[in-house]
Amino acid sequence: MSGPGYCYMTTNLLNFDLQGLVAYCESLGEKRFRATQLFRWIHQRGASDFDQMTDLAKSLREKLKTQAVIEGLPVITQHESQDGTIKWLFDVGDGNAVESVFIPEDDRGTLCVSSQAGCAVGCRFCSTGHQGFSRNLTTGEILAQLWFAEHFLRKHLKTEERVITNVVMMGMGEPMQNYSALVPALRTMLDDHAYGLSRRRVTVSTSGVVPMMDRLSQDCAVALAVSLHAPNDALRDNLVPLNKKYPLDELMQACLRYLEFAPRDFITFEYCMLDGVNDQPEHAQQLIALIEKYGKGKPWCKLNLIPFNPFPASGLLRSSNAAVAAFAKALSDAGIVTTVRKTRGDDIDAACGQLAGDVKDVRQNAWPSNVRFLCSQFVSRFSRKRMCMSALTSPVRNAMRKAHWGVLGLVVALMLTACASAPQVQQPQAPASAAEEQRQRLAQTRLQLAALHFQEGRNDVALNELEQSLQVHPRNADAYNLQGWIHLAREDHAAARASFDRALSLRPNDADTLYNIGWLLCQQRQFVQADQHFDASLAAPRGSDEVRMRAWLGKGVCLRQGGRNDKALPALEKAYELDPGNPAAAYNFADVLQATGQAERARFYVRRLNAGPAASAQSLWLGIKVEQSLGDRAEVRQLADQLHKQFPDSQEWRWFEQGAFNE
Repeated sequence: MSGPGYCYMTTNLLNFDLQGLVAYCESLGEKRFRATQLFRWIHQRGASDFDQMTDLAKSLREKLKTQAVIEGLPVITQHESQDGTIKWLFDVGDGNAVESVFIPEDDRGTLCVSSQAGCAVGCRFCSTGHQGFSRNLTTGEILAQLWFAEHFLRKHLKTEERVITNVVMMGMGEPMQNYSALVPALRTMLDDHAYGLSRRRVTVSTSGVVPMMDRLSQDCAVALAVSLHAPNDALRDNLVPLNKKYPLDELMQACLRYLEFAPRDFITFEYCMLDGVNDQPEHAQQLIALIEKYGKGKPWCKLNLIPFNPFPASGLLRSSNAAVAAFAKALSDAGIVTTVRKTRGDDIDAACGQLAGDVKDVRQNAWPSNVRFLCSQFVSRFSRKRMCMSALTSPVRNAMRKAHWGVLGLVVALMLTACASAPQVQQPQAPASAAEEQRQRLAQTRLQLAALHFQEGRNDVALNELEQSLQVHPRNADAYNLQGWIHLAREDHAAARASFDRALSLRPNDADTLYNIGWLLCQQRQFVQADQHFDASLAAPRGSDEVRMRAWLGKGVCLRQGGRNDKALPALEKAYELDPGNPAAAYNFADVLQATGQAERARFYVRRLNAGPAASAQSLWLGIKVEQSLGDRAEVRQLADQLHKQFPDSQEWRWFEQGAFNE
């Protein structure tokens, strides 16, 4: 009840396990048995209307109606596969959605549940990881997936019996990174007053968060599945980035510790079969050796080989049936229990590794404009406090007004991520005195100030700061690279080249500096020479993934500008694979796909771009052209409405009004 000046927040009872509900009822002045009754109504009977709960005291029902709700997640879409698999897309608010999948078998019904909106682990073969990470789900949001699915399926299948017999926490997200919400949800799944699942039939999958594995063994030991995917640290570092924090030895030791408390006498290792990556005979032998090393002659694990379900951004392929069979045979011959997972629901993107939902990646700031989004990585080289430019220099603003991301407008994105040429700022030689040390600190401070002034469009001030910095430390390649980009923003190409050349002389074969020169040459339409410098940047030692992504992106954009779509396509695909969250990479890849007649593939990438915060007039216009070529008039109209609403003064909107779809 509410009135003027009064507002009562309601509590969603799905957020409570039984103990939490007991505490809540006690706060209302009710006894413990009332919580048990309420718990049964919610989970066993799927009730959401307190008036249905006829064995509760009327006074309690009235209290609950004013102070509590039983509220599931809105269903955005539901898709049913030919094999009976059902996938739901649930709205979790703020532009995020998560997916759950029901997999029917002859002897069981398994629900795959999500624990996060997105995932921060970033495994190469996982579509969810490529979409980035937004937030953890609450206990109620985790349980809402089971609550909805169980009671929907009972009605759908016209049965009073329990339909879901198994739950696997293998949907979107890394469950162990949402531990505080996970454990109450697990306890509710196991509770006889709720779903009454056995500990053997509830499985938590983890990529290897070792401390949380140890905690789970004590707090709520259910079946454990570990995403292994590689038999050695070097390969696993590449496929599962978390391995760099918790390498194989630590992970294996944690698995053995967990086994002491697990409801099964084995740990399940998940192993995604990737063609030519981890499926060779030597990988099988390494895996056998790894398992035998920690098993010490005793059976202690099961291998579940998973055929990879390809998605466009991965750059990976499914192992052949013959390779999977040979791999499985090698393991089985060594006495290791091995199964090959059946692919279920891949026609509706519901198979392992395919869940992607719709996620805003908060690992990157969701700025309201494309420029702000694209410049996120620039200042981090110099200042962690100031994130992005609020004003651009006039030439850059003009470029953005008149150009697509694929040509001059991309200068902004690339300028701001490539300005400083090394992941770590080059340090001057050790000072001879305290006074000299002070001077060199001042030089470094002036370099940082120059970067900040450049952000704000104060190019003259930035150049002055750089001159003073270079007077003290004249061999700082970072300063010359920053100087070069300021000159480029002023359209002084000769001065920019001189600065970049000076940086390269100080740090020969530097990946960033080679890229900088390549982009400058591209702006001068010297496409052959530009391409050579991009290749040199890619071949340079110690180039990070960020640098390589930028080089592939610049290479692809310049090839496209030079009319070489055939060579631009693989370059832009590489850029996208390295950073699927980068809107410039997504836009340019989709653009060249459309230009080469691959509208269906282009649709995949441009739709994801336009569904997020980085949507621009350019990307919406590209989406319109893609849908127009595919004949989807409804989607064209929807995108046009979005374009008109967000960018009514854009050239793209004028083109749409004119029907100029070739622009």
